[in-house]
Amino acid sequence: MTSDRTYNFTNKDLRNRSFKGRNLKGANFSGADIRGCDFSYAILAGANFERVRTGMTFRRVILGAIIAIVTIILTANAVIRTVFPSLGEPVGGKNWTYIVALIVSLGISGAGSGIETWFLRRGFFRETRFLWVSPGKVAFVLSATASGAFIGFVYAGFATDKNPQIAILGATIGGLLMAFLSFRFPSRIVVVAVASAGAVTGYGLAFWLWAVALSYLTGKQLVWGIGLSMLSLTYLALTFSSLVLTFNEIKKYAGTSFINADLTNAVFDSAMLKNTDLSVTMGIKDNI
Repeated sequence: MTSDRTYNFTNKDLRNRSFKGRNLKGANFSGADIRGCDFSYAILAGANFERVRTGMTFRRVILGAIIAIVTIILTANAVIRTVFPSLGEPVGGKNWTYIVALIVSLGISGAGSGIETWFLRRGFFRETRFLWVSPGKVAFVLSATASGAFIGFVYAGFATDKNPQIAILGATIGGLLMAFLSFRFPSRIVVVAVASAGAVTGYGLAFWLWAVALSYLTGKQLVWGIGLSMLSLTYLALTFSSLVLTFNEIKKYAGTSFINADLTNAVFDSAMLKNTDLSVTMGIKDNI
């Protein structure tokens, strides 16, 4: 960690500043505007946060929303280009292998981001002090990898007139890139992108399952029809969960973050704490 020479930030406008991992032991932030600041992993033992103003900033809300919208558009276009054409393909046909790969990638992407909300609500944090790999982080990385592979496959394939070798290469690069980013740099903005993609892929799979279920129900194959219908409803629920995660992560990205910070003996008297992430902080219970 780096050490700061200046410790007096009294009444300063520090909006959107990053103090991640810095040594600010005993720093004076009294009266400062720290909305949108990132203090994650910082040493803030004995710091003075009297009368500070925390919360979201408009600039970071807009940036988070842009990331989500761009991701949704890219993913939705990929889903439309693949899901609709696959509905007319016969089981065991020449393209069946690709359809199976499509369904698997959509399923992992949609489920991974969908159950992430469930893990977070029950305390299975992605970032902990004592657990290197948590169930929530595994789900997050798998969802990111599947989304990256799916998007890479579709766009690389269509850019080269559906060349299968290039499409597979695109899937490999996209999957590995997102796996690395989600595991090594699981920032809020990455979570926003992964959750947004997961919402679209989950809905795409729900639509595909429902269409296939209807064909089975029409043919009076009730077991398959009912089973696929239930699975479709499950992925609709996961889609909603991914959307909730997207909105929540945009709020957290735009707000003030103290994730994994050392706040031992820090003072927060008369502080306006709004939209502040205090996950896995040290010493926070004693001073707030």
